[in-house]
Amino acid sequence: MPAQRMHRNATAHMSEPIDVRPEVARRFLKGLQAFHAEPNPLRAGGIAARQLQVLRQYQRPREKKLRLADVKEFLQMKDDGLD
Repeated sequence: MPAQRMHRNATAHMSEPIDVRPEVARRFLKGLQAFHAEPNPLRAGGIAARQLQVLRQYQRPREKKLRLADVKEFLQMKDDGLD
């Protein structure tokens, strides 16, 4: 029973995909690549902060507010397949 409840709650919180303009998506991908290519942690943090600003523009009002740590974690997870 708890698994069913979790599944129901998980699907209830899923939102529709966001509509991002192609040029915004391309810039975001370039930022992602720059984040992984940057050896300086301070500069990488600056790149992550810019990515956070972009993501916040597409956040819905009721969604949990993104933090810089969330974005850094996301960017680090997306290291696969960028070459």
